[in-house]
Amino acid sequence: MKLIFISLLFISFSLNAQVVRPLIGFGYNRQSEFYNSSYYNIKTGLELNLKKYFKPEVELNYFLGGLGDEVSYNNQNVAIDVFSRKFSVLNFGFSPKIILLKDEEELYYFQILPKYNFSKIEATGDYLLINQNDATKSIREKETLKENKQSFGLGLGIVFNFSKTRKSDAIALNLFYQHIDAGSLISELKHNNKVINTKDVFSFEVDYYFNLIKKKN
Repeated sequence: MKLIFISLLFISFSLNAQVVRPLIGFGYNRQSEFYNSSYYNIKTGLELNLKKYFKPEVELNYFLGGLGDEVSYNNQNVAIDVFSRKFSVLNFGFSPKIILLKDEEELYYFQILPKYNFSKIEATGDYLLINQNDATKSIREKETLKENKQSFGLGLGIVFNFSKTRKSDAIALNLFYQHIDAGSLISELKHNNKVINTKDVFSFEVDYYFNLIKKKN
């Protein structure tokens, strides 16, 4: 998959500025079991303006999140151990983006984004067994698990052009149904005692597109 992604980028850069638009983006992913009930992602990529209603995208996406600490207490309500978990995902994505319902002046349009993902997932656990007599003798155990996974997702969005010329930058507001399964790897951590689900997560993303066509004075 990495070779395919690099090949697509090479093809993209070989095309002229009327065909390629770079993009950057930020995403908010809602999941109640995570710290602040959410985790986040940033991305960069390219849009290929091949047809009026067909604009594929390739992207590199990085997800990062952590769960709240799990603390166990003894009968005297004193903490005896603490377990924290976090994860990260480096994701290579491809979307054969379809354009719908353009307005007459093309100041905005709707889009459908079916997406293929190849994800390099890493889950980390940090377990601390607290020595009640001497805290300096507490035992810390760290664990890292890694896994590669493939998945599919689906997004719907609206794009606003800053002007009705082809030389305009644009901003997109997208709602995604993510299916990137980092939760199963978190669930495999040695001291984890519950199932974590990140397969059925909705996310909101804001993408900014840069038009490379040079404006004439």
